[in-house]
Amino acid sequence: MSIGQIYYELGNFEAAEVYFEKAHNMAPANADYKKLLTDIHQLTGNVERAHKNLKKVAEKEPYNEEVKQNIEALEKETEVSQVNKL
Repeated sequence: MSIGQIYYELGNFEAAEVYFEKAHNMAPANADYKKLLTDIHQLTGNVERAHKNLKKVAEKEPYNEEVKQNIEALEKETEVSQVNKL
């Protein structure tokens, strides 16, 4: 288990994000770090960053149906959020 995962499990998403960003920068081809960052952004309410990360994962894993479904769900959530602001 990595330090980022420990912080994630403890609910310290800010610290976990720092470590997952470092890990992603060291291994940018590994989409798992972007997925974990997406989870953190969703949990902390940063839907735009979560959506951006998922789009990058989809570029690396175009066959991943779960990622496609998550993108669609985030887009619907964003649409609902925008409608509620009106």
